Amino acid sequence: MVPLSKVVGQKHAVQVLRSAVANNRLGHAYLFSGPPGIGKATSARALAAALNCLSDPGEGCNACRYCRRAGEGNHPDLLTLQPLEGLVRVDQVRDLQTRLAYPPSEAAYCVVIVDGADQLNANAANALLKSVEEPRADTLFVLVTSAPHRLVPTLVSRCQRVRFAPLATAEVEAILRQRGTEAQDPARLAAIAAIAEGSPGRALQLLDSEEHAAAQEVCDALSAALCATTAIPIFKAAAAAGRERNVIRQALELVQLRLRDQLLMATGIDSEQLPRRGHTPDVPPPTSIIQQPTSIIQQIRAVQDAQQAIDAYANPGLTLESLVLSVREVANNDQRWKASVPSAPAQ
Repeated sequence: MVPLSKVVGQKHAVQVLRSAVANNRLGHAYLFSGPPGIGKATSARALAAALNCLSDPGEGCNACRYCRRAGEGNHPDLLTLQPLEGLVRVDQVRDLQTRLAYPPSEAAYCVVIVDGADQLNANAANALLKSVEEPRADTLFVLVTSAPHRLVPTLVSRCQRVRFAPLATAEVEAILRQRGTEAQDPARLAAIAAIAEGSPGRALQLLDSEEHAAAQEVCDALSAALCATTAIPIFKAAAAAGRERNVIRQALELVQLRLRDQLLMATGIDSEQLPRRGHTPDVPPPTSIIQQPTSIIQQIRAVQDAQQAIDAYANPGLTLESLVLSVREVANNDQRWKASVPSAPAQ
């Protein structure tokens, strides 16, 4: 169990929870919302530890009997509902209600974490609403979601909402190093942290995935093709990408992030202020010859169209070829437009 003080990057959320516990003003139900992989479920378990820790009440110690058993997932007073095959079903909620008819067996509070609350089906949501509306005084509900708009409004209205924000890139990078990855290439850790967009969960998935390295190679090949003087590299890059859709999806995300960096630079942001996204030194970033922000925006939209096509199971090779040709056409039009604009007379 992670104590509240060890929750990384969520200072405001932790402060709200710690204050509620310290002042005995804890609500009976909370809604933790924010992007995936930023620590919402971890914070929910940390809150349970703060309430029930035997050694350090209000904080959690990760060493007492409650914290150890809860961390191992076998404490009878820490209950978790998770989707089964994409849904939290009414039978799961009814089983939970049977358990909640009795007081906590060992701890001061019985804490119920609904991890993936937006995946409650209609019957399950209505059944859970009854429990949340009339809870026992020693029961706390924590609903965790990345899509609060999908929840039943009446259920949301019964909860106190705590918002969680993406972490800073430096914080994500620090988490990667703490997870036994000190031997990893620092440049690779920095690139993954930047790509993760503030989500430690996503960063750890990328770190453990061989797909990331492959996606980086595809992205570099596409970047080189964008700047080539002939069309041959376009077809070579598309062929080298293969047909692994997960790799192509990640590669397109990388391209889009690099384009976003170019857009920020075109609007006056210093390149030193941008996160390091793993640009290969000998491969120029996409649209390095582009200066007009409107042109870069067009290119970002072309990448988004390609992402949608890949998700719709379009032919990967043709999709990438079409993308590179579209991006190059925008670049050429931009250069022709700038060439047609008369330069200002010398002073």
